[in-house]
Amino acid sequence: MTPPTAESALTGHLKVAVETLISTSERMTKSIVDTQEKILSAYIDKAASRNPANEIEVKSNDPKSEVSRLLVNEKYEQAFDTALSASNLDLVTWLCSQVNPGVVFSSTPPVLSQAVLLSLMQQLGVDLTRDTAMKLHWLREAALALNPPDVLVQNHGPAVLSILLHNLEENFPKFAKHHNPCAKDFKVLMHLINSIKTEISAANE
Repeated sequence: MTPPTAESALTGHLKVAVETLISTSERMTKSIVDTQEKILSAYIDKAASRNPANEIEVKSNDPKSEVSRLLVNEKYEQAFDTALSASNLDLVTWLCSQVNPGVVFSSTPPVLSQAVLLSLMQQLGVDLTRDTAMKLHWLREAALALNPPDVLVQNHGPAVLSILLHNLEENFPKFAKHHNPCAKDFKVLMHLINSIKTEISAANE
């Protein structure tokens, strides 16, 4: 079987992101869902320009096994591509639990592309009721790794961040009410997301 290209992998990102958004955010208007679909479609265009030498090589029908293999070989971009394309938030969460954020976010040049960062933030932000502390930590690190002047982030980041901010604001009261330690992390992340949105707006002017 012909291995899927980076373009087809990011098509998987589009599928899982849109399906998850629709199933968990039924209150959102159809226009927001359509906007998210357009945003994630842009990732496919981004992937089309990638070097074929860097395309994902899938050697297992089990996504978790494939992700594990990629981690052993320190192929973090491909590991996250595979996990995000598997239509399985539990797999993405598991992957984050297996990786030291410092390794991913302290590397130069950056380990994860801007497209993967946005897709990761979208998926992790869908369900903040489980593995909350870890997800908030990864969301904060991913947000800090965004590059506002990047064309993809300028054009599509605000909508992704707006949906994430909506989910943060919706879940924050539940944690604040019970004095959960994560409440502070919610506040920090909401402030950070608003700041990045302002940076992106300024870069677009």
